[in-house]
Amino acid sequence: MPEDDTKKRTTAGGINNRSMEKSGSSDSFEHKLIADTYKIGIKIGSGSYGQIRLGTNVKTGQTVAIKFEPLNSSDQQLKGEYLCYQKLAGKKGFPTAYYHGRFQEYEVLVLERLGRNLETLYDDCGRRFTLKSVLFLALQLLKRFETLHSARIIYRDVKPENFMLGTNTNTVFIIDFGLSKHLDKHSSCHTTNELIGTSRYMSINAHLCREQSRRDDLEALGYVFIYFLRGKLPWSGLKAASFKEHNQMIVEKKRSISAEELCDGHPQEFLCYLKYVRSLDFDAEPNYEKLRNMFKRRFHLEHFRDDGIYDWNKLSEN
Repeated sequence: MPEDDTKKRTTAGGINNRSMEKSGSSDSFEHKLIADTYKIGIKIGSGSYGQIRLGTNVKTGQTVAIKFEPLNSSDQQLKGEYLCYQKLAGKKGFPTAYYHGRFQEYEVLVLERLGRNLETLYDDCGRRFTLKSVLFLALQLLKRFETLHSARIIYRDVKPENFMLGTNTNTVFIIDFGLSKHLDKHSSCHTTNELIGTSRYMSINAHLCREQSRRDDLEALGYVFIYFLRGKLPWSGLKAASFKEHNQMIVEKKRSISAEELCDGHPQEFLCYLKYVRSLDFDAEPNYEKLRNMFKRRFHLEHFRDDGIYDWNKLSEN
């Protein structure tokens, strides 16, 4: 049966510490060098795209992440992902791409190794984040998406697994640009033949196979915020006999539940956010500062301390 995170197009996905703990045995790849610099380590993730491995820069000792994609893959993603990282080079909250090229029968992408993703941290926190942590995350992620959109990139794969912490920091990074697309000034809101994204979080327009724009990234981000607050979205866990039927069930649920009902019991800023992003025209530039200021006001109304302490930091303290 299809699950909520089923995709029509898939991406490489995030790296998390739990997969590292369970992964990989010795094989023919291990200890070989890429570009005379990066020694290949254990496999820490895999999917339809290929695999992800740990690696080591033998010249500096730095640990890296290495993505492998078969050259004969029918849906090449690594080259486009590398171009996105080049556009975002030096920007806060986006990992550094150290190398892109070929190794044996694979295209490879060597990336900065990050910490854990928000979904695993969410699990550790009992599958609920406090309002304070969600507001902290909203402020960071809105800044990241403003940077992303300013680089003319539409992300199209919003989900907690693709938001990772840096190493020993609470800075949130966005990873995995396999489904991203350049924002063309001549783009229009037309119907495509592809369903792109993760069903649980994608915008209503994305469910209808319409061309996505900045508004769709932000709508999907709104569902992530509500997910973190509620612990579960109303359309989670739906079962269907086919992918098409499953998608139809989810979009019908999203359309039938009002924004007021979805945000019920939570601060009105989340309702205002969702209504605002859903009201945007296809080519409209969102007012990111307005949205951030709205969440900042709620932060101060709640008399939260701006101490940078998130829920997972309290777990480590205990």
